[in-house]
Amino acid sequence: MIHFHDWGRTFADNVDYAIRSIETAFLRGCDRNNTPLLFFIPAGEVWDSEYFDKLSDSHCLYPYRFVYPKGHTGPKLSADALSTINSLDGVKLYCYDCNNETNPDCFLEFSTVDGKLTYTYNKKQGFRLDKQITIGIMSNGAFTLADHDMPFNGPFGVLGFAMDFMLSPADIEITDELGLKAGHINGKIYSEIPGSHPCYLVPGAYLLPTGKNLTRKIRGTASGTYTFNNIMPNGAMIKLENIKTNIGDVDTILVTADNSQVRLTTQQNKDISLTISRIVDEEIRALTIKGLSLAANLDMDITISPDLSVCRIGNHQAVNQISVIASVAREKDNVKSTNTQSIPLQVNSDLLVAFNDWKTTDFQLNMVPF
Repeated sequence: MIHFHDWGRTFADNVDYAIRSIETAFLRGCDRNNTPLLFFIPAGEVWDSEYFDKLSDSHCLYPYRFVYPKGHTGPKLSADALSTINSLDGVKLYCYDCNNETNPDCFLEFSTVDGKLTYTYNKKQGFRLDKQITIGIMSNGAFTLADHDMPFNGPFGVLGFAMDFMLSPADIEITDELGLKAGHINGKIYSEIPGSHPCYLVPGAYLLPTGKNLTRKIRGTASGTYTFNNIMPNGAMIKLENIKTNIGDVDTILVTADNSQVRLTTQQNKDISLTISRIVDEEIRALTIKGLSLAANLDMDITISPDLSVCRIGNHQAVNQISVIASVAREKDNVKSTNTQSIPLQVNSDLLVAFNDWKTTDFQLNMVPF
């Protein structure tokens, strides 16, 4: 990412250098390590919010042959043999393209415009400088053979992260107790929180450190409904779905480090559906609560026991008919059970869900005024 980001920032100046580097490698001889690979790279900076979307247009080609126009003198190395000094105007570079694997007629064509080398690619019109796509190179050894650092170690390293992801139209802004940020904020991608990582090519998804109290601000980017998902490495999950939003709306979600307490705050009255799940002794337990309402500028506090045997939710909004669905599954004995109950929830009352037996999803619903 850092290597390609540098190419994207220099943009138009890359083309001449990249192509001469390939030409030089061909003249001096290639092996499995120094063989050049060619990349189409979007212009911009990695912290721009649109940059990750642009990366979906990136692509890799394997260059293998230059074809020079009639009358061209051919390639010529510089005196120090570090580059070439011949004209590249009208030159074609043929490449293997995995998206056109049986087609030998895949090539870039170069031309000089106002003293700058530019290019076109005959198999995709969008790959060109005036479409904000530049060219970069990396050796086969560096790209496919060298070791690469990852934000986690070992086969289970990724399990050390929580994951937040949004199903838009909304952006997520995350802050920790120190005010450090992660997420999409004012058109930029932030990763100030130690151990936080935006997910490559997955807009609205972030790997986050565990053991921290994090506050999420969900900011509407259009009219519609969004779904927020928080998944912990121990299998705990919180999902808020079918929440209406508009441009500029801000909903706040505070989740404690152990996922035992959640606080929801909104600027507008909103209906929500909430799903909470846990993995307890190889048993997947899930609790879905429908009919909840958030009252503008009033906190909804949710308390969850570690084994999901008790869940308590505060209600400040109008009287609602609440539906609670409990589901359990155990793979080892193929046991599945579901139970649904309803209760009218009054204003300024807690909804209390208490389980007698998760194996049979036997639970009680109670309303507790506060």
